[in-house]
Amino acid sequence: MIKKMLTITLVIALALALALSLGGCGNKDKAGGKSESLDAPSESPDDEEGLLDVDFSGSWPDNEFTKQVPKPGFSLGMSYSDDKEFNISFEDVTMDDVRKYSEKLKGAGFTENIDVYDTDDLVSALRDEPDFAGMTDEEIAAFLEDFDMEDLGLKPLFTFEAGNGAGYFVKLFWYEDTETTFKISKE
Repeated sequence: MIKKMLTITLVIALALALALSLGGCGNKDKAGGKSESLDAPSESPDDEEGLLDVDFSGSWPDNEFTKQVPKPGFSLGMSYSDDKEFNISFEDVTMDDVRKYSEKLKGAGFTENIDVYDTDDLVSALRDEPDFAGMTDEEIAAFLEDFDMEDLGLKPLFTFEAGNGAGYFVKLFWYEDTETTFKISKE
């Protein structure tokens, strides 16, 4: 629980720092409830690079990135996007939920250069190591959970990365006891 609170605080602090560094302020339109873009200083008035759309509503936005992927059935957290990528956090998601969503991503065409990391694979790899001889898979998994994966420099407990034929890439990361992050970007 403390880890989740720290993560939420960190995400909010990073989003706030990013928003402040762009030199603009986001607003909610009182009539429509939609978020406005944050303008970064640009070289010319016609330069649209640097626009950042931040949304705390918890709703699935309709943009060029989200049109590439199936809408997840998870609780949604903060999202932000610019002209090159879209990022959102999923809340209260299990590793099994993330595995199933990665299969939906494959079904949506994200089948190029697939890279999957799953701690179940790590448990299988450790099963044959002498230090883990005689331990059940559950005991190995429990042993791994006692470590802070980030402190050990290890990847999240589950990741899925892939591209589609239209030049979009997805990255899905699941850490235990923290929110799940999802990123869609284009070349």
